[in-house]
Amino acid sequence: MRFKSAWAEVHGEANAPEMDRRLHTERLGPRPQVDPRTLPDGAFVGDARGTWRMEKRRGRLWSWDGYGEPLDLPSSVPLLTPLAIVQIMKGYRPHEGRL
Repeated sequence: MRFKSAWAEVHGEANAPEMDRRLHTERLGPRPQVDPRTLPDGAFVGDARGTWRMEKRRGRLWSWDGYGEPLDLPSSVPLLTPLAIVQIMKGYRPHEGRL
């Protein structure tokens, strides 16, 4: 419910079909180039060299064994997380406790 409310604050109407349509389009469309230092923690960027999760303006390389040490990334990288989600993440913090 909190996510749906956050979506409505950033994007307007928050109904599941519209949210799904927008996310589907962004996942399949061209990846925007972004400065990774502007992204919120938890956003993902990546290219043929790898996939990084952003943390405190640095990227942590993803692997099946976990995340690598934080690294400075180039100033322009492809965004993997849909932009609609990134815009929400800038003010939204998911619940960190157990479900």
